[in-house]
Amino acid sequence: MPILYEHVFSKSPERVVTVAKKPTSLVIDLLNEGKTASIKDTTQWVGTPFVVYGSLWSSATGAYVKDKTVRLMKRVNTGAWTEIAKVSTGTSGIFEWKGTLSPAGTHTYQWIFDGDDEYEGCAKAVRLFAR
Repeated sequence: MPILYEHVFSKSPERVVTVAKKPTSLVIDLLNEGKTASIKDTTQWVGTPFVVYGSLWSSATGAYVKDKTVRLMKRVNTGAWTEIAKVSTGTSGIFEWKGTLSPAGTHTYQWIFDGDDEYEGCAKAVRLFAR
């Protein structure tokens, strides 16, 4: 005859697992149009064309983060932030954007990755001065 045990349970110790998103960072450089010199934090003439090179990096994977959207915000002097572009990190994790300085004043560009289900968001700001 089988033995029936009612209300008998085995108790295993509880285990807590913390799951976190992978951290990210943006690396940004502003170059002159000929791509021969960095112009971050410098004074340039109004109408000066420039190129932004950037990458989205994850220290958790030790690699560029591919196929993500990065937004570009711009503020002149102390004015309001305006979104002026969206770029993709593509298959390399690297992006490029071309701009022209106008009007005169302090131009602050902020690149923003909003994050997603896998990666944390991040932002990086750089400045140029137009006269």
